[in-house]
This record gives sequence, structure tokens and C-alpha cells, in this order.
Amino acid sequence: MDIPISLSIDKSDLKRRFYTLSRQYHPDINSAQDPEAYVELLEKSGQVNDAYKTLLDDNMRLKHYLLIHNVVLDANETLSPSFLMEMMELNETVMELNQDAAGRTEVLSNLKTREALIQKKIMKIDEVIGYDKPGEQHLLDLKGLYFQQKYMLRIRKNLNSFVDE
Repeated sequence: MDIPISLSIDKSDLKRRFYTLSRQYHPDINSAQDPEAYVELLEKSGQVNDAYKTLLDDNMRLKHYLLIHNVVLDANETLSPSFLMEMMELNETVMELNQDAAGRTEVLSNLKTREALIQKKIMKIDEVIGYDKPGEQHLLDLKGLYFQQKYMLRIRKNLNSFVDE
């Protein structure tokens, strides 16, 4: 998509580029005469869709950023005890809700606040790095924030599935 490597993104510019590339590589619009060209257009179209989905989602974009900088994302990553304790308490609250709409609203508000704080920390690191190669400490900080985001997403998913039942 020819977008600079960054943690922040102009979503309207991303959408514009996506639509341009989608038209360029769409197999039905650019009907290829031979089967090989058609298969190539299908592959390119799939790559454009995957790139768009990845860059549009904050967590997936952060993961992609870390992976292209060769950061190993080990599922056994150790997070700070204070963060884990907060998440345990939040998870317990989610389990105790039992169709409590007011409690659900409070937990969602809490999650949004925490997610915004994580995103603010990510953007602050992005401002420091700019388009330069990030330092090792920046990558370690981003890795920790990535796993915190994943934790929040898991709690949000649990909250939605628990309440939807």
C-alpha cells in the first residue's frame, strides 16, 4: 500500500488507498484473459484486503509493527504484577455481572479508559520514534503494551459473550 511504517495511521487515507488498490487488483473488474493472470489478481486482491484489515485494527497494526522489527511475541510474556492484578479484578467483575446492565456499562467504561491509556502510550512512543528505526527499549515497551491490549481484548470478548448468553 506504500504506507510509511508507523504505529499511527490516517484511516481516511488508508481507506482511499485501499479502494484504489482494490479496483486495481480486483479480478472481476480487471478480467484477465489467461488463468495465471486471474490467479495473480486474486492473490494481489487478497493481499490488499489482508493489509487493510491489519492496518485498520490498532492491535493487529501493533503486532505487525513488532513482527517486521523481528520482535518475538512469546505467549508466555510476563506482564507487571500490578497490571495482572487489575485485570484479575476486572475479570472477576465481569464474571459477577449476571445480566447487570449498569455493571456492564461500568466495566465497558473502565475498559475504554484503560484501552485509551494504552493507545496514548503507544502514540507517545510513535512520536518519539517517528519513521526512524525504533530502539530496543521502545520495542520492549511496545511489546508489553501489545500484550496489555490483547488482555483487554480478551476481557472485552468475555464480557460480550457472557452478557450475550
